[in-house]
Amino acid sequence: MNAPYGRMPPGGGRITRPAAQTAIGSAACTDSVQAGMPPRENRRRQRTIDVVAARGSLESVQVVVHGQGAYLQTGLIQAFAAHHLVFQPPRAVGFASPGSAFGHRELLAALEAYGLARLKVVG
Repeated sequence: MNAPYGRMPPGGGRITRPAAQTAIGSAACTDSVQAGMPPRENRRRQRTIDVVAARGSLESVQVVVHGQGAYLQTGLIQAFAAHHLVFQPPRAVGFASPGSAFGHRELLAALEAYGLARLKVVG
């Protein structure tokens, strides 16, 4: 760049392309990512199992959460968060998990109410 400090060369220093070439390149890029709609989520095939085991000095407990439809769960959590934010502020701000921002018991109750998760406590 031969321009003095603080001045841009003519054209702003950007490489420009014709609009038609840019549109063709953008269309090819988006078509290569996904050509159509993804298939519907099959709740019988796409299941989740989360297992947590905790041990103390005299006791131990194991919690199993059975879930189905990960995308449906994500959508429900987002809808729950939006509904919660309309009526009250979050419990935590900044980079926080949904459980700490909106309450883990409330989120689990919403997932159980729609049949997307079930909690089982063992021992």
